[in-house]
Amino acid sequence: MLGYYHPYIKDFAGLMTPVFDLLKGIQGTSRMNKTSKITWEQRHEDAVQKAICRLQHSVLTIPLPSDEFVLETDASGLSVAATLSCKRDDGSLVPVEFASKKLGATEQRWPVRDREAFAIIFGLKKFDIYLRGRHSRCTPITKAYDGCWMPKKVVCRVGPAA
Repeated sequence: MLGYYHPYIKDFAGLMTPVFDLLKGIQGTSRMNKTSKITWEQRHEDAVQKAICRLQHSVLTIPLPSDEFVLETDASGLSVAATLSCKRDDGSLVPVEFASKKLGATEQRWPVRDREAFAIIFGLKKFDIYLRGRHSRCTPITKAYDGCWMPKKVVCRVGPAA
């Protein structure tokens, strides 16, 4: 049921990583099958309870035509997340929608700069319907990305937009 409400839960993929890993069978077996036993631990329960708490306290808004969009992105070692917010006339930011994605094994080994760039592209693709043709701003949350816009050697691991 929580998967259905994931757009309303900030950093859902990062939060639910222990549960996803359990269901994939990463807990010591190569793959889950019909006879596999799963062991529900406290960290799995904590992840579910945090997701439920975030869902109960999420307050989203409908964007107004006069609003400026702000896309905030972040990347951790396990997932990328994006928040689309509206900047209201009084200067306050109110969230419109959240998106997150668990990184694959190869993506988790990328340097911070590449994961942050991937988070930006992920957010732009996810919220394209809101952002296209409107005045908007993109702000990576981490300060580690500052100054990395022009590396000496450019290596692009993210393919062209679809």
